[in-house]
Amino acid sequence: MATENQGIVRTLLAAVVVLLAGIAALLWVAHNRHQRLLDETQDLRRNLHEQSSQIKQLENRLQDCDTVQTAVDSSWSARPSTPTGVARRTF
Repeated sequence: MATENQGIVRTLLAAVVVLLAGIAALLWVAHNRHQRLLDETQDLRRNLHEQSSQIKQLENRLQDCDTVQTAVDSSWSARPSTPTGVARRTF
C-alpha cells in the first residue's frame, strides 16, 4: 500500500508541476501582450502629437496665406493693359 501512495503522490506532484508551468506560460503571454499594447499606445500618442503639431503648422500657414491674399486681392480685379489700350483675348 505504501508503494500505491507513493505513486499517487508522484502523479499529483507531476500534475501540480504541469499546472504551475502552464500558469507561468499564461502569465508570460499576458505580460508580453500587455507590453505590446503599452508600446502601441505610446506610438499612437506620439503620432497623434505629431499630427496635432502638423495641423497647427498648416493652420498657421493658412492664416499667413489669408493675410497675404487680402493684400494681393485688389490687384486681381484690375484688367491688364496693352500698349494699344485694348485687352487681347487668348484662346
